[in-house]
Amino acid sequence: MWILGRPGHAGKVRWRADRSDEAAGARITFDHLCSHGYRAFLIGACHPARSLTRFDAAYAQLILVPGPAAGWDDGDAWSESIEDAGGLLRNWFSGLLNQPAPLPPPQLHRQLRVDREALALLLRVLSPRQRQNLRENGSFTLVGGASGLRYQIRSAGNANIDQLDASGAVEYRLRIAPACELAFPGWLAMQALHLQDPETEFPFLAAAQVFPAQG
Repeated sequence: MWILGRPGHAGKVRWRADRSDEAAGARITFDHLCSHGYRAFLIGACHPARSLTRFDAAYAQLILVPGPAAGWDDGDAWSESIEDAGGLLRNWFSGLLNQPAPLPPPQLHRQLRVDREALALLLRVLSPRQRQNLRENGSFTLVGGASGLRYQIRSAGNANIDQLDASGAVEYRLRIAPACELAFPGWLAMQALHLQDPETEFPFLAAAQVFPAQG
């Protein structure tokens, strides 16, 4: 069970289904976080991921993500948090593919590991086509689980979620910030999971700031 945002990175809880003490500990963590605004999704063999409300020790892979912030009025903070996000994603992809990259200063080593863990989780959440589009274009599209609307999630911009019309043109831009600090790939994973699930799409959209399409 992966947990995004503890704090800002992907925590992990492991258990063996045949060990009642381990399963009980995982259940306590699950229930505690879900009671504090997290949503749980079953990932892995089930695709797309689907939301859960109850823990079952038989589940192979779960991911818990925070919900949206109650409000995000600090536009400057949001802008700084995703500055050069496209470049960061390219660097993280390069690292995951074991391509040569400059060695970071020691103080950045842990943060880079955190970012790579969050990116690995994002890639696990996305379909092969979405992963390819993210690598090539810095964005990916998905269909709303309840509405059937199409969204484009981009790795740049203050309002990084585009609501698309039937022709693929942008109707609105949405800004939905996480309720807690997340590495940038974790934010994208949070947005994708909530929007693709029929139980969570509309509650998630309720926290959105809506902007007109720009150009």
